[in-house]
Amino acid sequence: MAKRTVDTDAPAVPAAGGELPRMLTLDQVKEVLNVNTPLVYALVRSGELRAAQFGGRGYLARPGG
Repeated sequence: MAKRTVDTDAPAVPAAGGELPRMLTLDQVKEVLNVNTPLVYALVRSGELRAAQFGGRGYLARPGG
């Protein structure tokens, strides 16, 4: 199985005023919203935050709609 690489030089989310990517990881959502992990999962479960699961535990949240 191929290992996922992470660009450590790139910021997790763009600076204020920057456009967000189409998909964010839940960690990125947590950083943008300044909330804790259980709240992000609760928002996904309640449907207030749209998300998709790709493979095992790889949730990605979709900002906007």
